[in-house]
Amino acid sequence: MARLPRLILYMRGLVAAKLGRCPRCMRSSAVGTVVGWAVYATAALVWPLTPAAVVALVIAACFSLLLGSHLVAYMIRVALHLRHLGQGTGVGKPPRGCRLSRRQIVWTVGKAGGAALLLALFGRAPHVTAQVVCPGAHNPNSPVSGTGATRDAAEQDYVRNALAQCELICFGGDAACQPTQRICLRNADVQVTRPRCEKNRYTGMWTCMGTLSSCSCGCSACAPGAPPGTEAAVTGSGATEALAQANLQANADARCDTYCQRRNALCPDQTCTRNGAATLQNTNCKRRGHVWECSGTIVSCPCAC
Repeated sequence: MARLPRLILYMRGLVAAKLGRCPRCMRSSAVGTVVGWAVYATAALVWPLTPAAVVALVIAACFSLLLGSHLVAYMIRVALHLRHLGQGTGVGKPPRGCRLSRRQIVWTVGKAGGAALLLALFGRAPHVTAQVVCPGAHNPNSPVSGTGATRDAAEQDYVRNALAQCELICFGGDAACQPTQRICLRNADVQVTRPRCEKNRYTGMWTCMGTLSSCSCGCSACAPGAPPGTEAAVTGSGATEALAQANLQANADARCDTYCQRRNALCPDQTCTRNGAATLQNTNCKRRGHVWECSGTIVSCPCAC
């Protein structure tokens, strides 16, 4: 009986490591689904209402359930990653324009799920979810666009969509990280070309178009590390310097909470948490009028299962 909890944790860890992450497993479940339903159709025509037809039906249903579980798990991972996009895209709190709307999240998750299904059935998928080597810098040179009521909003949407594309590109490298129980995540700021922005004379909406020129991915574990690129920059404010420093530390800890949570799937209990305070460097505090403002850079988030 003492081994039962360890067995349960092992099984949960195995499911977390494979479900929605293993291309070969998804491919096998897709092939099993197609073959299973073909066998059931044949059995139902040749031997209707017989044990053979029932067994074929059960097998086909099991493979279908397994394939559906893979796709749902993969789409949940995509949704969780997209939910964090825009958090820490600049110094201090992220601009509102960089947050994904519910409609955009649903649309992107749907496209990712469709791409994963194509990959499972036919062994190919759109470029945003193609298999990539992780770690490494990738040059997709793929078109990116953004829209908004103002030029600034359209440019922010352009950067946010570039981040979303890079996140999906990195998803394709999970298989290369699995031998070391890690996942492939974006580990640096994306590089995009300067967008060309135009205003629609009829609708009044701005559209910015450009190219995602560089996307850097890396194998990541539930272990101490720093948020990528500008996500490591944080700010804090308060009526006194001490309050501003305390707010700076609180914001850094919150940023590290997000950093650790993105690695939940790597832990047996599905929980990668911050087990200490974020480490900051280059902290600088200045008084502006009646308010103190502090800034700094996160160099380490203490994450652990």
